[in-house]
Amino acid sequence: MEKNICIKCGIEKPISEYSKSIHMKSGFRNTCKSCSSIIKKIWKQNNPEKVKEARKRWRQNKPKKIRECKKNNPEKVKEARKRWRENNPDKVRESRKRWKENNLDKVREGRKRWKKNNLDKVTESKKVWKENSINPVNKFCRNCNIELCSDNSYPSAGNSCKECEKQRMKDYRKNYPQKRKETKVKWQKNNQDKVKISKKRYTKKRLANDPVYRAMRSMRSRTFTYAKKKFSTKRNTFRKIIGIDNEGLREYIKSKFQEGMSWDNYSWSTWHLDHIVPLSSATTIKELEELSHYTNLQPLWAEDNFKKSDKIL
Repeated sequence: MEKNICIKCGIEKPISEYSKSIHMKSGFRNTCKSCSSIIKKIWKQNNPEKVKEARKRWRQNKPKKIRECKKNNPEKVKEARKRWRENNPDKVRESRKRWKENNLDKVREGRKRWKKNNLDKVTESKKVWKENSINPVNKFCRNCNIELCSDNSYPSAGNSCKECEKQRMKDYRKNYPQKRKETKVKWQKNNQDKVKISKKRYTKKRLANDPVYRAMRSMRSRTFTYAKKKFSTKRNTFRKIIGIDNEGLREYIKSKFQEGMSWDNYSWSTWHLDHIVPLSSATTIKELEELSHYTNLQPLWAEDNFKKSDKIL
């Protein structure tokens, strides 16, 4: 049997212990397989960046081979992924957090689906919480250290009392106004029916309990109707409040028209009769009547009026 001496360890070994090489005259390497593996291991430890780049290049150049390997060795792939997750918990946490932030709709759908498919677990969880009132491990608020019970804590607030949770939410709204605004707009867009019901309930309650608000709504409605009419009688009570007759009001508003405005296209979707100083700033009915005077009116495009809202520009 043909033999060769390794230049690294100096031991004579059979030719089967040497790797083939097209660069050598003999067709085999000068170092045995054992020494070659040790040399490669040391080089990899000293050159981690180069190893990463080489592996990345190989993966980019051999996508089919990788797919075939994964397909033929599913168990090995699972073990490798499991091992990686165990060795990189921080990266896994960051990756999951990033995915949740970018896929909020999927997260919500997943939670809804889980709750729907696990009604027994949800019911049992709520029942346990009600019985224990709080988490049995931590019976005190983590912030102010007062003892928790069902009266002074929320089910979803964890180990915080109601006052601390309210303060936390207040600080969040103060520190992240833009994020809160975006969330609110998105929720309203996806829950228009709920928004309508909520507005209707709020309006009904305020109309019943707030006389100034009731008068303000009436003034707005009467201003709109008065501007649409072409004449009015001297007996009209609103004429005394607004301080001008219908024809005079229409001429006054016409003198302030912007390009494209006319009485023919006056509607909720085109342009509005805006109160320069908002009626909502009034605290008494007397102040409200003063703000309803025609000199406080101006024509404003619907989009601009929505942006202005109840501000004084």
